[in-house]
Amino acid sequence: MTADFPVAGDQLIPFVSGGGGIGRLNREISIDFPDRRVPGIPISVLTDIFAPFPQRFENAETGLALTLGGGVDVRLWRGLSLGAEARWMRLLASQNTFDFAHIASRVSYRF
Repeated sequence: MTADFPVAGDQLIPFVSGGGGIGRLNREISIDFPDRRVPGIPISVLTDIFAPFPQRFENAETGLALTLGGGVDVRLWRGLSLGAEARWMRLLASQNTFDFAHIASRVSYRF
């Protein structure tokens, strides 16, 4: 949901936005064993030790996502505006809580 704040001039349109929904975060961790040679131990023994372990781990978490932000639009022509916004999002996943922030530009049209 976005709420505009009317100001005296017609060119700048400040706004706040917020909402909620479902978010998903995928993570991947890769472990590389570039050289498995150890002096005094045959390479076949080390291969047997490390072979059962995966070298790539994947994890995905889904949870409630809450977002809050705001910015300002500059009216270009009739209802067409160009703006910038900063937004913060919190993902309440099953095991962890993650915070994200970003700054973005946007194009909007108001009817």
